[in-house]
Amino acid sequence: MLNSIAKHFMPIMALLAVLAATSCQRPSATSDHATKLAAPQAAAKQQRLPDSVTLAFTGDIMLGSVYQRTYGVPEANAMHVFDDTRDLIRSVDLACGNLEGSVFDGTIKCRKGDGPMSFAFDMPTRLAPALKDAGFDYMNLANNHIYDFYDAGAQSTMRVLDSLGIAHSGYYKDKPWAIVERGGVKYGLLGFGQDYYTHARADTAQARRLIKELRPQVDVIVVAVHGGAEGSAHEHLPAGDESEMFQSEDRGHLRTFMHMLIDCGADVIYGHGPHVVRAMECYKGHLIAYSLGNFATPHGIGIAGLTGYAPLLTVAIDPSNGRFLGGKIHSFVQVTGKGPRRDPSCRPAQRIAMLTQADFGNPHLRIAPDGTVTPVK
Repeated sequence: MLNSIAKHFMPIMALLAVLAATSCQRPSATSDHATKLAAPQAAAKQQRLPDSVTLAFTGDIMLGSVYQRTYGVPEANAMHVFDDTRDLIRSVDLACGNLEGSVFDGTIKCRKGDGPMSFAFDMPTRLAPALKDAGFDYMNLANNHIYDFYDAGAQSTMRVLDSLGIAHSGYYKDKPWAIVERGGVKYGLLGFGQDYYTHARADTAQARRLIKELRPQVDVIVVAVHGGAEGSAHEHLPAGDESEMFQSEDRGHLRTFMHMLIDCGADVIYGHGPHVVRAMECYKGHLIAYSLGNFATPHGIGIAGLTGYAPLLTVAIDPSNGRFLGGKIHSFVQVTGKGPRRDPSCRPAQRIAMLTQADFGNPHLRIAPDGTVTPVK
């Protein structure tokens, strides 16, 4: 009889084991896991880490493209695109963006064809040093334009970034993550997109596994997420349980996905993809910026009206636990051919504040008119 009972329950036990291996529950300060780490690993970690670190995040960067000749490229190889933002980007411990396209001088045909709705971006390699000069440390490649010129364009992009000392991740043939050390703090950087040639957001089991494998190797995990419907009609974060759809494509249920990443051990998340700004929240003490819109797209991507809002988000976190300490949404608006320029009226920050208030009953943060962001309980 015992054998019969065991035989009956073995499939159930196996299923529970699989679920346990793929589910996430961020360790609390009072959990057994946290207690074991605290003596002596967590204590040693706190002693060697600073009280806070500062990070900068931006949305899409596409400096110019030669595939569609009408797109054009900025003057002086884009060295003036970041004139108004360079000092801010350079001032933080780690600066991250989303590189929306390939860095590529090749002549192969675009995989999207030549039609009027064929949006394909091949930034000439001569423009890439402007990213290093601006102060960027990391570029997310998990987006729907990294593969515009197939693997050749993506491989060129990674080689160029490597030559400049800019870390990257997110493309499916890239490393699963990037690790960057600054000031004695190790940062793990992951990117997720919606396409098969990225670390796909739909593969939640892979996302959980990557976070779990990376967590013991670094102090801080930063995640970039490319997703959501595009355009000014899609500023608001859907409230229901359904995924966002755009042009018959599933663009994900971003609240659920980003919450899962935090629950698994991510510390801060910055989003992009809708080409407009979206709300922010402080989820379980960790900052999520759902979309930072377009940041430096002076040619080839529409920047009229709301799509021209180009916030630069700086945040301070505690590197020992990833908790959000405070930050600021620095407001810039793009100018065609030039890039982000200061906006004294702080329209991008105030837009994010409005969306945050509208989309969350209690976002656990406060955004002042000047863009100062404060965590609240």
